[in-house]
Amino acid sequence: MSVLLAVDWSGDPGVDPKSPSLCIMSVVAYDENALGAALAKLREQNGKSKDFEFHYTDIDDRELKDDFMAAVAHTFMGSIVVYNKDAMATRDAWGRDTSLLVQLIIQCVLLLPEGTIKDAKMTIDGKREVKVLERALRPSLSAALRARYIEGRLSKIRHAQSLGHDGLQLADMVGGAVREAIKRGAKETLFLRSAHTVVRVMRTEPEMEKPLSIISRP
Repeated sequence: MSVLLAVDWSGDPGVDPKSPSLCIMSVVAYDENALGAALAKLREQNGKSKDFEFHYTDIDDRELKDDFMAAVAHTFMGSIVVYNKDAMATRDAWGRDTSLLVQLIIQCVLLLPEGTIKDAKMTIDGKREVKVLERALRPSLSAALRARYIEGRLSKIRHAQSLGHDGLQLADMVGGAVREAIKRGAKETLFLRSAHTVVRVMRTEPEMEKPLSIISRP
């Protein structure tokens, strides 16, 4: 089985006072065949076209969201980092713009089980930012892994549109579920527990040995 990684984020990585306080980074590790089969079946069962895009904020049907979570729960592992800019000493405590996104992706990767990224291909949904992000991410991620004596490197970092890419749609849906849980004040969700997804909420200290808020394996 070849493991693929998909990356998506919601919220603004900028540090302007008018920008949203939360930036939520989502990285999912999945088997392409298993995920593709699960979503193809889900689209068919719900009368959706084969190219229907699962995008959390565009889906008003709560039952469809729940069905999605149930369909994919055993097809992937994931990690989420929630960066609350207002909780930091300064809004750019973890960098700004591309630097912030790079740091959040690295934190997500470090939450995944060791060996997950070995020779894995990472796909990023970032549109205009992605070229700069690709160049900045590889050396920074390699340095972070070496510092922790973690073996394995990504084989490729690439960009794709979420339409037609099940992995990016999965990353979007998982991140959306976390954002909604935060909005409701929920501490955990059954879906995230069953889907082996770990959530870290960044507080005031940039370096943390253990997540302060975890939604973990059952």
